[in-house]
Amino acid sequence: MIRPLFLAVTLLGSALAHEPILNPTISTREQPFELKEPTASKAVFGKLPASGSVFMSMKVPKNFNLSASLWVGRDCPNALQPEMVITFKGETLNVRPNPYRSVSSHGVEGREGPEISTTLGTGTVLIEIRNPTNLPGTYLFSMSGTEEFKWVPQSSTWIRGFNTCKL
Repeated sequence: MIRPLFLAVTLLGSALAHEPILNPTISTREQPFELKEPTASKAVFGKLPASGSVFMSMKVPKNFNLSASLWVGRDCPNALQPEMVITFKGETLNVRPNPYRSVSSHGVEGREGPEISTTLGTGTVLIEIRNPTNLPGTYLFSMSGTEEFKWVPQSSTWIRGFNTCKL
C-alpha cells in the first residue's frame, strides 16, 4: 500500500511542478496580467483572441534567467501559430521563432513554438502573445524556474480545456 501511494504522490508532484495559473482575461498592454513570484516555474493557461494579443508582465530581480516557451492546444487549428514578443526596458528581446511541433508533457498536449532563454537585470518584463490569424485558440506560456509543488484543484480542467482548444 505504501509503495503505490508513494508512486502516486511522486508522479502527481512532478506533474504539477510548474505552478498552474489561469489568465482569466484578455489583458491589454496598458493592463497586463501580472505574474507573481517570477523565480517560480509557471504554466500559464489562457484564451487567445482571433487577430489579437494577450499581455502579461512580471517584475524580475537582478540576474534573472528567463527561460520560456509558447504552446498552443492540441486540437487548435494547425494554422494557429502565435508569436511571443518579450520587451524589457523598452527593448524587444530575441525570441527564437521555432516551427511549431507536437509535444506532450504531464497530460498537457499541444504544439510548442517560440522559445526564449536570456539573463535580465532588475526591471519589468512585458510578454505579448500575438495572434496574427483570425482563429481563436488556447495558449500555454511555460516558464522555467524553481520547481515547487502547488496543488490547484482546477488545473486538470484547465489542461483539458487547453488540449481541446476550448478553455
